[in-house]
Amino acid sequence: MQKRKEEEEEEKKEEKEEKEEEEEEEEEKEKKKRKLPNSILVRCQRIKALLGPLFSGYRP
Repeated sequence: MQKRKEEEEEEKKEEKEEKEEEEEEEEEKEKKKRKLPNSILVRCQRIKALLGPLFSGYRP
């Protein structure tokens, strides 16, 4: 009886650990996906902010 309980507890612990690892991997993937477009947008906004005054008087 005790062995069965211990085995069940170990299995539950292992399943929890596996779920946590999978969740962490998914979160990392999502973060990577988010970082790329955001960094590009931020760079573009910085460039616009820096170059804005230079071209503010320019009208084609």
